[in-house]
Amino acid sequence: ILIVGNSNTYVWNGWMVKTSGVSREAALNRRLDEIFPTLEGSYLLSVLEQVVGQGRSFLLSSMLHRELFPFYLPLSGGRKELMRQQVCALPLDQGEEGMFGMVQIVDVTQAARREGAMHEAEQRLRTLIDNMPDVVLFKDGEGRWIEANHAAQEVFAVTPGIYRAQTDAEISSKT
Repeated sequence: ILIVGNSNTYVWNGWMVKTSGVSREAALNRRLDEIFPTLEGSYLLSVLEQVVGQGRSFLLSSMLHRELFPFYLPLSGGRKELMRQQVCALPLDQGEEGMFGMVQIVDVTQAARREGAMHEAEQRLRTLIDNMPDVVLFKDGEGRWIEANHAAQEVFAVTPGIYRAQTDAEISSKT
């Protein structure tokens, strides 16, 4: 998307037509909050006003900003999922024509799903290891402790987290 000083759209590409369902003709020369009423008063809109008005650059992630553009992805059974996005907004000084704002939107939904699945798997493994009665201890190539389950912490009388990056000798000197 390319927006001009009054936050009206100047360029609306094919990806935006396909993703938003809004035709180029319906989008051009309109404010984004007119095209997407849910954006009215949003952080995203204030960011874009700063890009055009003050020449500031922004990178917004859906990890920190859940509500960016209201784009939805189809799921099975007619359901929809909010598209996770990364939005990069950059000022483009056009001299006499004034300041433009270039907005790049990247669909990061698949990456967010993978990250979420990896986090869940890590949590399951952590729960399994922590609840094992056996001592489980991970060390790096130099013999420094990386991770220890509850049983290992009890056997070696170490405080949770304090053992990290310590060698056996360093730990035994403290206990």
